[in-house]
Amino acid sequence: MKFKKMLLLALVALCITSNAFAQIKAGTYRLTTEWLGDEKALDMVNDGEKNEKINMADVGDFSGQHWIITPVPASVTGGVGGFYRITNVFGGKDKSLDVVNDGTNDRLRVTKT
Repeated sequence: MKFKKMLLLALVALCITSNAFAQIKAGTYRLTTEWLGDEKALDMVNDGEKNEKINMADVGDFSGQHWIITPVPASVTGGVGGFYRITNVFGGKDKSLDVVNDGTNDRLRVTKT
């Protein structure tokens, strides 16, 4: 679990500190990596079911690639600041990037928050 959370944080940090964090439209960003370049972006898979899977997909003007990074108020996190929710246009404000760790799985997904 800690590894996946660290991976997620590293992904976000990489995007913020490099060209891999490109503003698409006001308030939305495309997340890419230096490793895969500008041709692949973090995308929410529209599978017609739960729509919780994410992957690196070919870049396009898709709402699943339009990510929004929102600060979480300290009042929600017990007075501790510095937390952010990562959502996208396709999933809406009620689904955030998350790490599953139920003892069997530990993977990234988008899930209801």
